[in-house]
Amino acid sequence: MNMPKDVQHKLATHPLFDGMGRSQQNWLFTVGESISLAKHEYLFRRGEQSGRLYVLLSGHIKLSIPAERGQEKVLEFLSPGDVFGESALLTNHLAITDAQALGPSELLAFQGKDVMVAVTRVPSFAQQILTNLSQRVETLFRDMESTSLLSAAQRVAEYLLRQPRVGNQAKLPFHKRAIASKLGLQPETFSRSLQQLAADGLISVRGARVVIHDADKLQAMLV
Repeated sequence: MNMPKDVQHKLATHPLFDGMGRSQQNWLFTVGESISLAKHEYLFRRGEQSGRLYVLLSGHIKLSIPAERGQEKVLEFLSPGDVFGESALLTNHLAITDAQALGPSELLAFQGKDVMVAVTRVPSFAQQILTNLSQRVETLFRDMESTSLLSAAQRVAEYLLRQPRVGNQAKLPFHKRAIASKLGLQPETFSRSLQQLAADGLISVRGARVVIHDADKLQAMLV
């Protein structure tokens, strides 16, 4: 694959690749496949053959479990730099989630056989895959804990506190329905929780923009 030099340079410093020698990096970038997705386009669907490791270069990907009547359970939102598809190391593995682009997205994909070669050649590559997988499993466990133990308002408060802020302003990065699913809430419950926090004077909401008036009180809700 003819990868632009600026993309190669950026990937060379990515944690997945920076422990490799230049020759190993060049080989892996050569066998990688560039993928472009339009907004709402699926990378793969649940039950399809899943045999590639992905690096998200730009855009956002939603991993979700489909359900009846068009509903879904959102498991994870992926951002640029995220690595996923570690199941590429499993033979004849079928995807257990849908992967859908939330906007125009660019990815780099590696066939499982090439990933296995890299794993055997470069210990740091294998270690980084394990580290990445461990972090994502830990995040999923924390999400399960929040869903089981926190009230709706607490889950929303925790989510808002995790968002990047400029001053006291944050932004809901995805559609409210998708965020609600990620938090294990119905969309109506998510909206009511935002309204409750606003009525308590802790936040104000205008569209996707959220002003956090008292981060300390939001944090105190989680204790």
